[in-house]
Amino acid sequence: MFVTDALTPLEMMAELLRIDGCLPEDTAAFRSLRHNADLCPAFRDRVDTMLRTYMAYRADVRDTQGPRDEGVDVDIRFLDEEDGTVHAALQIKSFDEIENWRTKKDKEFLTRLKAQIAAATQKLRLDAYWILLCTDAVAHAEQIRLISSELLQYDDVRIVEPVHALALFEARNEWLSAFVARRLCARDRILEDALGEVEDLGVDFAYVLAELLGMACDDRSYVDQETLGSLYDQGRELAAARGGGEDRADELIWALEHRGLHTAIGEVDRLDVSRFPKSWTALYFDASYRGAVDPHRRLYAICAVRQRSWAKASMSFRRNDQPDRTVHVGGTASARLRMIADMRS
Repeated sequence: MFVTDALTPLEMMAELLRIDGCLPEDTAAFRSLRHNADLCPAFRDRVDTMLRTYMAYRADVRDTQGPRDEGVDVDIRFLDEEDGTVHAALQIKSFDEIENWRTKKDKEFLTRLKAQIAAATQKLRLDAYWILLCTDAVAHAEQIRLISSELLQYDDVRIVEPVHALALFEARNEWLSAFVARRLCARDRILEDALGEVEDLGVDFAYVLAELLGMACDDRSYVDQETLGSLYDQGRELAAARGGGEDRADELIWALEHRGLHTAIGEVDRLDVSRFPKSWTALYFDASYRGAVDPHRRLYAICAVRQRSWAKASMSFRRNDQPDRTVHVGGTASARLRMIADMRS
């Protein structure tokens, strides 16, 4: 893919810190997460993923490391050939910190926060500074309001509310990388063609075909009915996260055969790369060339991700490693696929 929208990393970071996908009650998850052990490493990982994706598509951007300063939990430095060295930072406030302030165990919380802001913005001359409120949005609604009100005087400081902080925290790195790639290459012709294929297929079938393409590129020519049924269930669950998920097993068998992928007793043989959309094959090898660990999942993520509304599907992967395979109609998916294939043969 070619870069068509050269957003800067700071512009991209601003978008990532506004992504949707969580409700206020979901942020209770922050209660058990610790500042140093959980939050800082996770957000550093998200920043690293974003910058690695940038470096894969834009040779004029590269990460630079520096010592962590007071008031900075995650340091963001990169070299842009046009703008020179750019320096931004994240400051993270955990549930425990805000709870201690609420219960008056820490009466200096706001004073200390303002001092940290002053130290970071004045000493480091940051280009951007975000404060992430990683706390329970319901239990600490009043504290969040007070923090936002008190920090209005700082023009260069941006408050990230818990629902947006949680969406980024929970996002799987492959989806995050896909989001960045989609934004940078939004008007690439191959990407547009691939997205058109997904629109025609639907999220569930797109997931199955992306997985089968990965197998074909790994020189696998056969998929048993249990594997195909499992892929079908996973695709349905991803579709259900977007309000779909109806049983389309009979349509799946027809779609596979229509593409020349022979099906028998709910299995697939004769897997061949040439049977898949050319735009998908191009994106698969593009992702492989740019260092993706699982190019087929990167392909699916790039094609299926929606701008600013992809977090729920991403979180279903991160929380369970794989989607919960419980969406069944008329028996297990593998049994249904076999029955439908038998009927069609």
